[in-house]
Amino acid sequence: MVEDFTVPADVTFVAASIADDVVSCDRDGNLDSGETGHLNVTLRNDSASVLSQTTATVTAIGPNAAKVTFPLGNTIAFASTNPTETATAGVQIALAAGMSGVQRSTCRSSTATRRCWCR
Repeated sequence: MVEDFTVPADVTFVAASIADDVVSCDRDGNLDSGETGHLNVTLRNDSASVLSQTTATVTAIGPNAAKVTFPLGNTIAFASTNPTETATAGVQIALAAGMSGVQRSTCRSSTATRRCWCR
Protein backbone atom coordinates (compact mmCIF):
# COMPACT_ATOMS: atom_id res chain seq x y z
CA MET A 1 0.00 0.00 0.00
CA VAL A 2 1.26 3.47 -0.90
CA GLU A 3 -0.15 6.51 0.79
CA ASP A 4 -0.48 9.73 -1.15
CA PHE A 5 -0.88 13.00 0.73
CA THR A 6 -0.94 15.17 -2.37
CA VAL A 7 -3.71 17.77 -2.32
CA PRO A 8 -5.02 18.45 -5.83
CA ALA A 9 -5.51 21.95 -7.17
CA ASP A 10 -9.00 23.31 -6.62
CA VAL A 11 -10.02 26.14 -8.94
CA THR A 12 -13.52 27.66 -8.88
CA PHE A 13 -15.14 29.61 -11.71
CA VAL A 14 -16.23 33.03 -10.37
CA ALA A 15 -17.37 35.09 -13.36
CA ALA A 16 -17.10 35.75 -17.08
CA SER A 17 -17.79 38.89 -19.09
CA ILE A 18 -17.52 40.09 -22.67
CA ALA A 19 -16.47 43.61 -23.66
CA ASP A 20 -16.59 45.14 -27.15
CA ASP A 21 -13.24 46.85 -26.66
CA VAL A 22 -11.11 45.88 -29.70
CA VAL A 23 -13.14 46.57 -32.88
CA SER A 24 -16.52 48.10 -32.12
CA CYS A 25 -19.11 50.07 -34.05
CA ASP A 26 -20.68 51.64 -30.97
CA ARG A 27 -18.78 50.73 -27.74
CA ASP A 28 -22.04 49.86 -25.98
CA GLY A 29 -20.61 46.99 -23.95
CA ASN A 30 -22.31 44.32 -26.09
CA LEU A 31 -20.48 42.28 -28.70
CA ASP A 32 -22.39 43.07 -31.89
CA SER A 33 -22.23 41.46 -35.32
CA GLY A 34 -18.78 42.04 -36.85
CA GLU A 35 -17.19 43.24 -33.59
CA THR A 36 -14.16 41.97 -31.69
CA GLY A 37 -13.69 42.27 -27.96
CA HIS A 38 -12.44 40.35 -24.94
CA LEU A 39 -13.87 37.40 -23.05
CA ASN A 40 -12.63 37.81 -19.47
CA VAL A 41 -12.80 34.95 -16.96
CA THR A 42 -12.24 35.14 -13.21
CA LEU A 43 -11.16 32.07 -11.25
CA ARG A 44 -10.58 31.59 -7.50
CA ASN A 45 -7.86 29.44 -5.97
CA ASP A 46 -9.72 27.25 -3.47
CA SER A 47 -6.75 25.02 -2.77
CA ALA A 48 -4.29 25.17 0.11
CA SER A 49 -1.29 26.03 -2.06
CA VAL A 50 -0.12 28.63 -4.56
CA LEU A 51 -1.31 27.85 -8.07
CA SER A 52 0.85 28.81 -11.01
CA GLN A 53 0.59 28.13 -14.71
CA THR A 54 -3.21 27.86 -14.50
CA THR A 55 -4.84 27.90 -17.93
CA ALA A 56 -8.33 27.56 -19.34
CA THR A 57 -9.28 26.65 -22.89
CA VAL A 58 -12.48 28.23 -24.20
CA THR A 59 -14.65 27.11 -27.10
CA ALA A 60 -17.96 28.23 -28.49
CA ILE A 61 -20.66 25.55 -28.55
CA GLY A 62 -24.26 25.37 -29.72
CA PRO A 63 -26.07 26.57 -32.84
CA ASN A 64 -24.07 29.83 -33.16
CA ALA A 65 -20.65 28.29 -32.48
CA ALA A 66 -19.41 28.78 -36.04
CA LYS A 67 -20.07 32.52 -35.73
CA VAL A 68 -17.81 32.93 -32.70
CA THR A 69 -14.03 32.92 -33.10
CA PHE A 70 -10.99 33.56 -30.92
CA PRO A 71 -8.62 35.55 -33.20
CA LEU A 72 -5.48 35.20 -31.03
CA GLY A 73 -6.16 31.68 -29.75
CA ASN A 74 -8.54 30.19 -27.23
CA THR A 75 -6.23 29.54 -24.27
CA ILE A 76 -6.38 31.86 -21.26
CA ALA A 77 -3.28 32.04 -19.03
CA PHE A 78 -3.82 33.21 -15.44
CA ALA A 79 -1.34 34.80 -13.04
CA SER A 80 -0.20 32.81 -10.01
CA THR A 81 -2.63 32.92 -7.09
CA ASN A 82 -2.33 32.32 -3.37
CA PRO A 83 -5.08 30.38 -1.58
CA THR A 84 -8.45 32.21 -1.73
CA GLU A 85 -7.17 34.79 -4.24
CA THR A 86 -8.86 35.42 -7.58
CA ALA A 87 -7.27 36.04 -10.96
CA THR A 88 -8.87 37.50 -14.08
CA ALA A 89 -7.52 37.00 -17.59
CA GLY A 90 -8.97 36.89 -21.06
CA VAL A 91 -8.79 36.24 -24.77
CA GLN A 92 -10.01 38.11 -27.81
CA ILE A 93 -13.43 37.02 -29.05
CA ALA A 94 -15.03 37.96 -32.37
CA LEU A 95 -18.57 37.69 -33.65
CA ALA A 96 -19.15 37.13 -37.38
CA ALA A 97 -20.66 39.90 -39.48
CA GLY A 98 -24.18 39.50 -40.82
CA MET A 99 -25.96 38.40 -37.64
CA SER A 100 -29.12 40.22 -36.63
CA GLY A 101 -31.19 40.38 -33.49
CA VAL A 102 -30.08 39.10 -30.10
CA GLN A 103 -28.31 35.74 -30.42
CA ARG A 104 -27.34 33.40 -27.63
CA SER A 105 -23.86 31.96 -27.74
CA THR A 106 -22.48 29.51 -25.23
CA CYS A 107 -18.80 29.51 -24.35
CA ARG A 108 -17.30 26.52 -22.62
CA SER A 109 -14.03 26.70 -20.74
CA SER A 110 -12.03 23.89 -19.25
CA THR A 111 -13.47 25.01 -15.89
CA ALA A 112 -17.12 25.87 -16.64
CA THR A 113 -19.83 26.45 -19.23
CA ARG A 114 -21.51 29.84 -19.33
CA ARG A 115 -23.98 31.47 -21.72
CA CYS A 116 -23.35 34.93 -23.07
CA TRP A 117 -25.62 37.08 -25.17
CA CYS A 118 -24.38 38.66 -28.38
CA ARG A 119 -26.20 40.72 -30.94
